[in-house]
Amino acid sequence: TISYSVTGVQTCALPILLIGKHQGFHHHTRHVSAYSWNHRFPAVNLMLWRVHGIMKILQVGARSPVLMQQLFEVWEKSVRETHTFLSDAEINEIAKFVPDALRSTAILVVLFNEEGIPVGFMGITGNNLDSLFISPDYIGKGFGKQLLQLGIEAYSINELAVNEQNPQARGFYEHLGFRVFRRSDTDEQGNPYPILYMRL
Repeated sequence: TISYSVTGVQTCALPILLIGKHQGFHHHTRHVSAYSWNHRFPAVNLMLWRVHGIMKILQVGARSPVLMQQLFEVWEKSVRETHTFLSDAEINEIAKFVPDALRSTAILVVLFNEEGIPVGFMGITGNNLDSLFISPDYIGKGFGKQLLQLGIEAYSINELAVNEQNPQARGFYEHLGFRVFRRSDTDEQGNPYPILYMRL
């Protein structure tokens, strides 16, 4: 763990994981200044996780309108790239529920790029992965895997749901050990999109 104090930021001890070229997570003790991140993103609590290099993963606390809009844009770009079975009208309809979902998920973990811009996130409630979305430019580079592995190891994620019509996502979760244990013919809004419920 590390302890640090920054003007305007509550002092606390937080675990930091360095995530890099090697498999898994490696615990280290080091001093990290949170000033620049707190200054640029006042909705973000202190740094919790650090990715190899200059990409950063943070658990956010207060959720400012600016941050929520950035995450909404990540969601929309990711869905348009990966959920090709949805029409534009269907995506626009689902989008109405996204802001409330982002605000209500118990734990929100965000991936920031080297410019401090959110490029991915996952939402967690209890042991359930509520959401996991990565901007298209960062898909296929291992960041989704790093987020999910972090969720499993640090937040005890062991259940999730995925669209049956998104086989790439299903394969991604299966590669990390998840298996289907239940199927629903519709999504949570009653739309005709089958959902696969998976657990470790």
